[in-house]
Order: sequence, then structure tokens, then C-alpha cells
Amino acid sequence: MIGISYGSGSSVVVSYKNSTLCSGHLPSFYQGHRNTTVMQVVMEGRHTVDSGFQDALKENREAGQVPLDVYVRVPVSLRLNEVDLREITVNVHCALVVDSLSPNTKVNIKSAQYKVNVEF
Repeated sequence: MIGISYGSGSSVVVSYKNSTLCSGHLPSFYQGHRNTTVMQVVMEGRHTVDSGFQDALKENREAGQVPLDVYVRVPVSLRLNEVDLREITVNVHCALVVDSLSPNTKVNIKSAQYKVNVEF
């Protein structure tokens, strides 16, 4: 049986036009064989932005085309039966365009492009 151990020290960053909106981290846990897991990731944003940034974001929101970049970095190791293999770090960059960022509104992904890099 093969599973995945997600290690500590991960990071998740969401940015808009190269400015960080919020950040957080993934929980450390083991995901077993044939297991689908939905993670709840707490994201916090405490960044000051200027009026130009706010205006650009407002324009994109009104047009229903908000470009976001999501960066995830997580150390993982595969578990084969009961043996943990060498830890690697997986880096994912997801360039998204969503239709809204309004609170209490379902966000729809209009487009997505992914890049994955693995550090051995």
C-alpha cells in the first residue's frame, strides 16, 4: 500500500499582481491508500495595500475576471507499506482567474494553469 505523509514546514500564499493577499500552511498528516482528503487551510491576510492596488482589484472584480497566483510548498514522503521513503519538497504554482472574491459568495474558477516542481 502506498500513502503520502505531509510534513511540517509547508506554506500556501495567494497573491494578486505580485502582492500577497493572504498566507497559511497545510496541516501535517498521513493520507492513506485510496483516501481522498479535503483540507481546511486557514489563510490570514494582514497586508497594507495602496489605493492603486485597491482600484485595480475592484475593476477586476467588477469584470468578473480576478487573476490570482497560488503558491504551495510542502514537504512530503511516500509511505510504502510501513516504510517512509525519502522526503521531497513539492512546489506548485497555480495561476487562476476567478469570477469573484466577495464574502459569502461561491467563487468559480474561470481558468487555471499549473506548474509543479519537485526538490529532491
